[in-house]
Amino acid sequence: MYSWFNWEPEEKWNAPDSYSGVEETVAFLKQQFIEHGPFDGVLGFSQGGVVTSMLAGMRRLKNSNTDETNPIAFEFAIFAATFAPPVPEYFFYTMSSNKCAPLATLHVYGSADPLVPPEMSKNLAAEFEAQAKLIPTPNDDEHSKNENRIYKTTVMHLEHPGGHFVATNAASKASYKSFFESYLADFPK
Repeated sequence: MYSWFNWEPEEKWNAPDSYSGVEETVAFLKQQFIEHGPFDGVLGFSQGGVVTSMLAGMRRLKNSNTDETNPIAFEFAIFAATFAPPVPEYFFYTMSSNKCAPLATLHVYGSADPLVPPEMSKNLAAEFEAQAKLIPTPNDDEHSKNENRIYKTTVMHLEHPGGHFVATNAASKASYKSFFESYLADFPK
C-alpha cells in the first residue's frame, strides 16, 4: 500500500507541521513515468489529487525529449474531491514554478462532501485559474521578462449534489465529455 506522506500516530487527526515520505512518493512517481509514460492525463481523488497538483507544477512539455530528471509529462488533470497541498513548501511543485507546460484541468467536487468541503476544491481550482492569467501576450510590456512562463490552462468545474466520490450520473458524464472535447480541441494530436 502506498501513501504520499506519513503522519506520526499522535498527529493522526491534526494537520501536522511536516509530512514524511513526500520526496519518496515523488521519486516513485517519476519512476512510473519513466517506465510506463508518457501519459495523456492523470486523475487524482482526494489526497491523490494533492499529489496530482504537485505533479502538475513539475511537468515538462509532453512532446519534448524525455529527461530522467524530469520525466513527468501529461496534458490534462482531473481533480476529484481534492484540495491544495496543505504545507506551503509543496506549492513549490505546483504554483510557484515559473515554467510549466499547458494543462487542462477539471475540478469535480460534491456540494455535500463532509471530508473536503467544496470551498477547498474551489481554492485549488483558483490556483490554476490564477496561473492562466499569467500568460504573456506579444503586447505585454512584461513579455520579455516573462517569456519563459508558458503556463496555459483551461479550467472547468463540475459540482455535483453528492459527497466524497467521483460523480457518474448522466449530467456528470456530459460534463466529462465536454471537458475531453475541450481538451482535444485545445491540444490536437
